[in-house]
Amino acid sequence: MTSVSFAKDTALKDSLKLTDEEIDFLESKDTFYYAIESNYAPIEYIDSEGNPRGFGVEYLKKASEILNVNFIPVEGFKKYTWADCLNALKSGKIDLLSAVTNTEERREYISFTQPYLKANIIVIGNNDNKLILDIDDMEGATFVFPKKYWQNDYVRSTLTDYTLLNTTDTLESLEVINNMKGQYIFLESVVYNYYSHMKDFHNLRIVGELKFEASHCIGVSKDNELLRDILDKVIKNIPKNEVFKNAMMVEHKQENNYFISFISLIMIIIVIIIVFLRKTIIHNNYKRQMKKNRQTLIENLSHDLKTPLSVLKVNTALLKKGILDEKEQKSCLKVLDNSIDSLDSIIEDLYAVAHLKDILIEKKFISINISKFLKDVYNQHKDIFSKQNKRLEYIEDCNHRDARVSMDRNSMYRAISNLLSNALKFTDEFDSTILEYKVESNKVTIIVKDTGKGIDKESLEHVFERFYQGDNQSKALGKGLGLSITKEIVRMHNGRITVKSKKGEYTILKIILPTINKK
Repeated sequence: MTSVSFAKDTALKDSLKLTDEEIDFLESKDTFYYAIESNYAPIEYIDSEGNPRGFGVEYLKKASEILNVNFIPVEGFKKYTWADCLNALKSGKIDLLSAVTNTEERREYISFTQPYLKANIIVIGNNDNKLILDIDDMEGATFVFPKKYWQNDYVRSTLTDYTLLNTTDTLESLEVINNMKGQYIFLESVVYNYYSHMKDFHNLRIVGELKFEASHCIGVSKDNELLRDILDKVIKNIPKNEVFKNAMMVEHKQENNYFISFISLIMIIIVIIIVFLRKTIIHNNYKRQMKKNRQTLIENLSHDLKTPLSVLKVNTALLKKGILDEKEQKSCLKVLDNSIDSLDSIIEDLYAVAHLKDILIEKKFISINISKFLKDVYNQHKDIFSKQNKRLEYIEDCNHRDARVSMDRNSMYRAISNLLSNALKFTDEFDSTILEYKVESNKVTIIVKDTGKGIDKESLEHVFERFYQGDNQSKALGKGLGLSITKEIVRMHNGRITVKSKKGEYTILKIILPTINKK
């Protein structure tokens, strides 16, 4: 074909505002090859006549008309899996992908256009699954995604305990969950709507929604960034309704699709109502719980303040009487000192709770070397452990001593100090506590592990709740505030905290934080 001379076509150049460099690029090359995910309708798919369809494909058709260049599916594209598509772009066999989600791993070899479609992500589960209000509700679950889908990276970066099952395509993933061999898949609502029409999945239902949108872009190989810039201008200048109207004209294999669509819509509305009602119930329960918490706080404070004050009163009286020898006086003074420390700890925790909102607002994030930071924490706590004949060890990730985290130093120090204080409180003489960190891909895991009393199963579910005290805690001073403060601080850092324990053997607490990308 003959390419248009952009230098002479002033109207087109003005509408797209193409640079001279972009015009020269298009005049030097008039054919570009792309691949598509064949089974992700209506975002991207192959129709019954074997033609590529979808939002990105429609944009490429429009771009072809405007720019007078060819965008052609690569030979054999009908047999391509999504993993094949990504590999073809990596190897240079194709120039672009018509629909791809922007992820950190893919940015290594793909330049992304602005998103042409943003879609809410729903969680699909089988009938045995509970409703999901937060990603943390799916810890320990089995997820089913096609190989190399962005959902795999999302689970790896947000959860610590999970199982990933990879399939060839979306339809197969849904079938696996429908057959009760997996638990969850994340999909755009339009995609799930399409496949629920296509096949009767009697064991599937919508169980929740993720708190973000998936952005679909055209992805161009790194050495074709000029093409990316040109396509960006095309996407910006084409009315979306022109593209979306053609893209949404999908085919269904079943009859009575209007009826099925209506039933599907009703089901989605029912799920939304159920989620809303559940959140309302949770909010009402929260108000009742806060009232109960205030009473619990007063009761706990009465107990916690009474104990050290009684100790102070008794020992002060003994010292006043002058009946103690030198050794007994030293012992008495040590008890007084410990009681004062206990009172100080109570006041400090109460102050932290009272001003926690201010701490969250007035955070000052800076880039911090995690190895040096944790070494400082260790050095400031090791003598405290040693004085009680307990051992504190520090283990660093030797391969990642330069890892950095964006954090508010003071609040994160307090969070980790709380974990170490708990370990100190609930371990016996000569027990060990380990402070450790590990770096994997884009996250760092800070671990505090002790060989102490452990936590029973019932208490384990409540350890991060304010004012809650399990069997171990009831035997020591405290208000059940430390771990709840730690959790709030960790959330402030876009992180998560998990706990694992076995009664009488060990407790492991992990703080998972995102690292700073070296780039």
